[in-house]
Amino acid sequence: MKKKLLLFVLALALILSPALSYAGGNNLFGGLIKPHKRNDTVRTLINANNEVGVSYDYLSRYYAERIGDNESGGISGIGLSLSGMGNFFSVPFVYEHIAYTNQSGSFNYTDGADGVNATDDSNILGVSSRVGKGFILNSKTMLIPYLAYNYEKWDRNIGNGYAGGVKYLGYQEIYSYDALGLGLIGEYAVNNALVIKGRVQYSRMLGNTLNAYNVSGYPAMTFNLGNRPVYTVGLGLDYDIAGSPFHITAGVKYLKTYFGKSEANEAGLYEPASMTNGLNYSLGLAYSF
Repeated sequence: MKKKLLLFVLALALILSPALSYAGGNNLFGGLIKPHKRNDTVRTLINANNEVGVSYDYLSRYYAERIGDNESGGISGIGLSLSGMGNFFSVPFVYEHIAYTNQSGSFNYTDGADGVNATDDSNILGVSSRVGKGFILNSKTMLIPYLAYNYEKWDRNIGNGYAGGVKYLGYQEIYSYDALGLGLIGEYAVNNALVIKGRVQYSRMLGNTLNAYNVSGYPAMTFNLGNRPVYTVGLGLDYDIAGSPFHITAGVKYLKTYFGKSEANEAGLYEPASMTNGLNYSLGLAYSF
């Protein structure tokens, strides 16, 4: 947790530095192009990357294990984000972004082996950061290649269920992983108010664990899962409200995650390989600085 807090503070410092540099009167464009007025489309692209925002998020998710267990449903929560673009020393168009999401709700769980149907009360927490460099292709288009870090913790609380009239005792599992990746953002200014954003990202897990609790007849257990890829595709809109610093944001993001099979522990138990598909919808309000 301390390591992740340090990463958060460092990312925050990086994000604020270009904004502070610009606020101090430095040329945002690093001398590469002439400064633009606020209503120019290049400025519109820049404004859409200098924001602090909050959003309502809804996640539709499907999880399946190789042995047949699966769960599906939707949960909701909030998202917080902070992004910046500007000079970093002598480098122009440096881009930084950090986001936090927290979603809670219930999924429908099915044990394929035993035929158990139960409810999974879940909480999913995510932290992500991106650092990249913007390239202006023309007055309406920007490309931003970037490096990414992602952390996710999924707290599953599978409640008591029944199979053939026999009670099934629930348990708790906490999945968590860190991942590093590469991505590309494409932005297009439709006009002086509206920006369309598209994003693709490939990440690879660095650490991937499962902690299991309250499993009938067994103490708490930890499984090291095989590190696998994470795929992300997103599409978003950023709309400047009547030329004000307030923006309406909306987006949809598809996330495909694989978890590898663990080694068996001393009791002969293991966690099977699994796959998760998620579709996240968001609607929010941002302040452009």
